[in-house]
Amino acid sequence: TTIGCMGRAPYSGDLESTWQDFEGVYLPAADRGELRVRVMAFTPLPSWHRLSAFIEAQGARAHASGRLHWGGVKEFYDGSLGSRTALVWDPYLDSVGPGQAERPPGQTVGEGGVAGQ
Repeated sequence: TTIGCMGRAPYSGDLESTWQDFEGVYLPAADRGELRVRVMAFTPLPSWHRLSAFIEAQGARAHASGRLHWGGVKEFYDGSLGSRTALVWDPYLDSVGPGQAERPPGQTVGEGGVAGQ
């Protein structure tokens, strides 16, 4: 059995809380052999630099016990770009009115609904 831990950051608004849990709870528990299930710990996307440095320092993406894994990042959104339910600061690039969509000539929509030329 594996548990995916996404951390508290999306709910607390504090990116540091996920790292506090990882370094203060999961790593010590893995060191003591107390993890009875495998845990895949994800960190918030804005802290990917910190995760990258941690992986480089450890030289691995998993604890020697095999019970704790890291290396994934997670970002939370409130909706979907494709269905126009995501909260965004600017209007959608192909929006011309409520419930209508039209792309300007030469503009494409790439992977993930991101508009480009």
